Amino acid sequence: SKVITAQAGICDAWSAGVNVRSNPPKAESYKTYMGALSLTAPDSLGFLAGSTLSGGIINGYDAANATDKTSWYIGGTFKTPCKCLSVGLSYDYVNLANQTIGVPKAGYQSAADAYLLVQATDKLSFNTRAEYFSQSVYLAAPGTPEEVFAITETVQYDLWKNVISRLEFRWDHSLDGVAAYGGTAGAPALKNAFLVAANIIYKF
Repeated sequence: SKVITAQAGICDAWSAGVNVRSNPPKAESYKTYMGALSLTAPDSLGFLAGSTLSGGIINGYDAANATDKTSWYIGGTFKTPCKCLSVGLSYDYVNLANQTIGVPKAGYQSAADAYLLVQATDKLSFNTRAEYFSQSVYLAAPGTPEEVFAITETVQYDLWKNVISRLEFRWDHSLDGVAAYGGTAGAPALKNAFLVAANIIYKF
């Protein structure tokens, strides 16, 4: 309907790749199952009309890491009383059963995001994205922190039809003190990373 959308799927394995299979070690009948539900606010909800809320789950075998894996996701984009401002929120959580990374035991990885979009004019917009990532300590490979915070600021301007320009600044920070960035010969030496990027993008 205009308010509710549902999706479902079945595939061979949780992990991506050409000819990836759960068998072996799983039985030939073992599959990965997924489903999602999306809600769209109707016009009767006033300024919230057009806002969306979505949730999904994927359960199956991750052939890349030899583990059963379940992923949950919830996220949405919400209108505000100010027509020029939109807010987005999302949360991802994945549970890993006994896996082969580091110590073979169960663990998790999660990511939370918040977005702010200010549409200043028909062509000019300002975007802010804040992100927080965490994972079980034994899943953190050498040079990979358990907790990371990142923030990205973007200024976007539509130059012509289907052509946009962007100027972005991004800051990544290791929250647990592990040096995760920079360095040479595969040995990170910094707890912070900074990026400035300028883009011209053509949309097909």
